[in-house]
Amino acid sequence: MKLEGKIGLAGGVALVVGGVIGMGVYALIPHIAANAGYASWLSISIALAISVLGVLPVVQISSALPVAGGGYLWCSRMLHPLAGVLVSFWAVLGGGSSVCLVAYALAELLLPSAAPYLPGNWSPHLFAALIIGGFYVFYLTGLRLLTSVQILMSVQLLISLAIYAFAVGFTEGVEFHFELPHTSTFTKSIILAFNVCLGFQIIAELGEEMKDPKRNIPLSLLIGGACILVSYIAVTMTYIGIVGIDNLESYATLESPLITSSEAILPAFWVKFIELGAIFAALTSFNAGAIALPREIFSMARDKTLPSYFGKVSARTQSPNWAVTLFFAFVIASLLLGHYFDTAGILDDYFPGNKIDYYALMAVCGIMLLTVFISIAVLRLPKMYPAQYNASYFRMRPWVLKIVAGFSILTSGGFVILVGIEAKIVGLIYLIFTAIITGYFFYRKNYLAKQGVAIGTYHDILSGHEGTDE
Repeated sequence: MKLEGKIGLAGGVALVVGGVIGMGVYALIPHIAANAGYASWLSISIALAISVLGVLPVVQISSALPVAGGGYLWCSRMLHPLAGVLVSFWAVLGGGSSVCLVAYALAELLLPSAAPYLPGNWSPHLFAALIIGGFYVFYLTGLRLLTSVQILMSVQLLISLAIYAFAVGFTEGVEFHFELPHTSTFTKSIILAFNVCLGFQIIAELGEEMKDPKRNIPLSLLIGGACILVSYIAVTMTYIGIVGIDNLESYATLESPLITSSEAILPAFWVKFIELGAIFAALTSFNAGAIALPREIFSMARDKTLPSYFGKVSARTQSPNWAVTLFFAFVIASLLLGHYFDTAGILDDYFPGNKIDYYALMAVCGIMLLTVFISIAVLRLPKMYPAQYNASYFRMRPWVLKIVAGFSILTSGGFVILVGIEAKIVGLIYLIFTAIITGYFFYRKNYLAKQGVAIGTYHDILSGHEGTDE
């Protein structure tokens, strides 16, 4: 069945903007400002440009081979089954860390009010795990968040940010300066800025539903990216102007610095309105993570790379509940690990006063590794699947594809190296995690071989073979 192309350019732009702007604005803009100062505008501009260009290979390959859990299938078929497994688990760890970041920021916001009702002393890590556990239970009921509700919450978020940015125009003594980099931590600010620019991948899901996708997908990315750039820079420079350049580092250690800064320019009602925007942004982020990321687990299970019950779809909820469970188990385990690192003082060695940066760098590393391997895979698309490539709704010419994919490989790979240098604990976690997953791959390969099944070939939907139901 072919989906009708009902989404025009305006709808595409709206979906891009809503998909990118989220809780990361509240959580990370103070940390970007603390590391870049008046050069924050440049950090955000660089990160946004790389994000927009880096998503084009994903748009290309998804338009030619639209499948659930594409990261696994594309890389396992075009590169190697091990590459597919690693990419999927990196996506789960990186995407799960992004959910951890949102949950941690929300926990910092809500914990002061909730603490009197909780037994004992709760760290933001533990309270974030409790929030995630509660959302997981809610999700399994099958209620979920309706798309229309998500759109309304996204609109409320955008209004909140607009109020914050424009209210400063009526505030005396606030100064704006746009400077070039002069701090030693400017590179780190770009890495953090990249984290608030995630979400452009949503455009890859719109292909068949967009009118004139060859024209409207690039335009949606460009126009949506410009709207996001203006919004981010307006909010960031407003925050710096309110707080003052000399107070950025101390403010970044507060539990909710952006909301705290709003108290200086807005009445109490509008401050609460902005807080509500943060809560809505978190809920939409949780829901998006619960829908998108378990698809990688689901895809591996259909291919028997994971046990088949992770690929079962609940008749009641119409969702792969076991895959969702494994994803949220990753998220909660990551928060508990963060709690251990924090209490042991390990995070203080790398993220003094800014624990949220830990989750931000964990997220960037996973998403960048995913981007590198998908960009390598897309280079093989024209030769391995020429019919699908030629019939794709969005098609870059081979020479353009090579340039775009090459740029994505270099920049994303560079980000991974920078993260490893900036925070060795993050690099070490990914190395250990990669070793564990590699060991699992060879164990599973041998297990399936005894059953006469070659790993990474069972559910070959890209070639039209979908295996058999058990």
